[in-house]
Amino acid sequence: MLSEFDKIESSCNDDPSATYAENPGAASPETEVECQVLSELPRGRVSLFDKIDLMLEEIGKLPLDRISPLYAFVLRQFYVEGKGVREVGSLLRQQGDRKLSVSDERVRTIVQSIRRELLQDETQKRLYTKGIHVRREFVESLNQYAASSVGEVLTKGKMLTNPRLGSIAYLVNRRIVKNDTTMPWVKHDVILLNADIDKKLFNTYYHSVFYCLQREVRPMTFGEVVRRLPDQSQWTNRAAAADMGEPDEAMVRLVLSHNEVFERLDDDTYQMRFVHLNQTQKFARIIFEEKDIALSEILNQYVMRGGTGLCTCTSMVRRVYPWCVPVGKSKWIYKPDCQRMANPAEVVRLFCTERVRFRFEEVMEHLSSMGMNIKPASVRCYVMKHCRRRIDDSNDFCLTDHVPQQENSLWYAKARVSRRKRVTPWVNEVRSRMVEILRENPDHCVRQNEVLRQCMPIFRKAGISKNNFYKIPSQMEEIAVEERDGKMMLRLL
Repeated sequence: MLSEFDKIESSCNDDPSATYAENPGAASPETEVECQVLSELPRGRVSLFDKIDLMLEEIGKLPLDRISPLYAFVLRQFYVEGKGVREVGSLLRQQGDRKLSVSDERVRTIVQSIRRELLQDETQKRLYTKGIHVRREFVESLNQYAASSVGEVLTKGKMLTNPRLGSIAYLVNRRIVKNDTTMPWVKHDVILLNADIDKKLFNTYYHSVFYCLQREVRPMTFGEVVRRLPDQSQWTNRAAAADMGEPDEAMVRLVLSHNEVFERLDDDTYQMRFVHLNQTQKFARIIFEEKDIALSEILNQYVMRGGTGLCTCTSMVRRVYPWCVPVGKSKWIYKPDCQRMANPAEVVRLFCTERVRFRFEEVMEHLSSMGMNIKPASVRCYVMKHCRRRIDDSNDFCLTDHVPQQENSLWYAKARVSRRKRVTPWVNEVRSRMVEILRENPDHCVRQNEVLRQCMPIFRKAGISKNNFYKIPSQMEEIAVEERDGKMMLRLL
């Protein structure tokens, strides 16, 4: 009667009459484990890992009376039950039998020897696996698979919860990489890495690819990812300690195949999944995908796509991603050339100067023709800086200097702009402290955030929001605000 393993094998073989390999020196069929793996496994047929799992299950059904108790115990516990080396060693020491009480290193040696014998020619002499013979074709397939690639990603499926996954991976020379402190992004999947590859090296590849795609936000081709890896700080830090050489494309493809974190758009283009972007990057991704979108819609999409908390990063988006261009205060567009559109206030000023007398609808049509979608209330504010509005018609405007003297009473008087500079005590204190901080620095140049941190006691004492800090340097003649390597700096003139 065929076992469950034999039944599955018979259904997979093209030759139904295929039975055990002829080997006069082998054990009887009742104590022999055989398997045949196909070079290509069509959909619906048994996978390679399932075949290995069935092979180990069949081994667990054998009496193993020809093997010493120590070797048989390690074989069953590690390969059949799926326990780790330390756990097997602990169980041996709990037996109370001094013959079975061995160190973890001894258990590891036995595990290695069993693997070597399982994957060797069946005619060779055996010490640890007497009576167990795996078909030569299957052994060759396992060895070929073990050397075929740097690794693979194991996603959904019962194999992820299989207690024998560790021993299955060990037989094909793979180590299991899963969620840990070095790679917290690997949540549910398991990465099977070639055991000959250093784990720290793989971490360097993974971190470099992760932060490269995360910072870019936009999709990147495989070639672009490979070219940019040496520029990543994670890569250069590792290269300083060891000669990294050129990026290995096979390793990069292994990392990019982790669909839990990276998303493949077409044959050769990848991007970071939305959930792994920070707030500013999510804002920029939405603008890139929509090309032309209102601020309110960005905020709606941010929430719908899993964004948490209040999105307050609008002031940072333009600085970090110049291709995100704001239009007024209510719209963003995507400009690949990073060219910012004309200032809406300046466009309105020029329109008022050229037209002199006009209707409000005309200025809105002019802005619309230039691709500027601005709130009417904001446009009115821009217009009223240069024009006066007719009293009996709120949509009729005239340039202030061109209102006829005889019609002066028909137009609203333009409000006077106060020229008095209001200075409060806390402003003077902040200015003095800023100059003092810059003078103490040898370069007379300090990062803006650091100056703000040192001025925070003044804001707390006055009960003033720290946001008032940023407009003070621009009002001071002795301080210049400049950008260096993406960081805002304050420099004493």
